[in-house]
This record gives sequence, structure tokens and C-alpha cells, in this order.
Amino acid sequence: MVAYKMVDMVAFVDPSLIGAKGSGTGTVRAKHIRDRLVTAKPGQMFMLPFNSG
Repeated sequence: MVAYKMVDMVAFVDPSLIGAKGSGTGTVRAKHIRDRLVTAKPGQMFMLPFNSG
């Protein structure tokens, strides 16, 4: 990513804050996602972990 100057293009969301187990209610998890997205730079993409089962 450094070679292609894409380091600031991708950001991550901490899975320990948004996981279904031990991370609070759905509302609390959604607030953690919102708080992280608020810090986004223009054109930045976020990676959010997801496990459907």
C-alpha cells in the first residue's frame, strides 16, 4: 500500500468494539461504528469485520 500511496485510503474498525459478543447492545456497537466513521478522511474506505455464523 505504501508503494501505491494508498496508506490513508483504507482504515479499520476495531472488531472488539463491534462484535456481537461482549461489545454491548446493537445500539452501543452502532455508536462505535459511527464514531469511527466520523473520523474518516475524504475518499477513505473502512474495513469492518463480519462473521455471519
